[in-house]
Amino acid sequence: MIYQELKPSPILADFVKLIWIMEYDFSGELPPPERIMTDGIVELVFHFGESFNIYYSDNTKEKQPKSFFIAQLNKHILIQPEGKVGIISVRFFPWGAYHFFDIPVKAFGDKTTIIEHIWGKEAFEIEEKICLSKNNEERIKLVENFLLKKLIKNHKSNFLPDKVLRYIQKTKGQLPLKTLLSDTGITARTLERKFLSSVGVTPKQFSRITRFLNTCSFIEKHKAKSLTQVTYECGYYDQAHFIREFKEFAGITPKQYFKEANVAFYDLD
Repeated sequence: MIYQELKPSPILADFVKLIWIMEYDFSGELPPPERIMTDGIVELVFHFGESFNIYYSDNTKEKQPKSFFIAQLNKHILIQPEGKVGIISVRFFPWGAYHFFDIPVKAFGDKTTIIEHIWGKEAFEIEEKICLSKNNEERIKLVENFLLKKLIKNHKSNFLPDKVLRYIQKTKGQLPLKTLLSDTGITARTLERKFLSSVGVTPKQFSRITRFLNTCSFIEKHKAKSLTQVTYECGYYDQAHFIREFKEFAGITPKQYFKEANVAFYDLD
């Protein structure tokens, strides 16, 4: 099995967290589906092998397209590889993806969006080049050069949500919205409008998602902690609030999460 996580080129580094590549032959017995937690970010995926199966929280299933965007704004998903897999994926920072296209992130919803719907003919061309590439070094170069062109065309300068998103992540989603507005000096309506366009969710919802992801990371690092300790150290009002919100985003309870083996979440660090 080949699995690599790579840092993007310096020009992309402020927008792209990492690029990852996986190659493996799953032609035998299929592995169990992997639970991908709600993360509020956009990921750009290119398959140069067999596509994954994807299972949504509403019990629908589909075969992933050859190339697509996915923005998990509110619900978890399950993914399952099948056949001879080859995949290269770009994981954006929460403030990063919107700088590469000119449509609101909200348009992506919680489903896959074929990149041809965003980039037209150019998407077909990059998809074909990736499939025909001789090695992963070529694929990385193709993807980065393509993204650089899109960044030059669509970059938004002095974009307010970028700063607010970083602030929310820095405070682990535990800062009340009232304090956030006071610190930034803007109105709730203005911030919400800009968030829906650039992130796809409201500032309050993004703060909830960030707190949830921080909780997942906290549990991974402190498995000996009780649910009561996790509740208060991660900024929830009480245990009922913690369990309800965790189940909303994860699709399972915290106790089930402790026992689950195939779980992945966006690392805030």
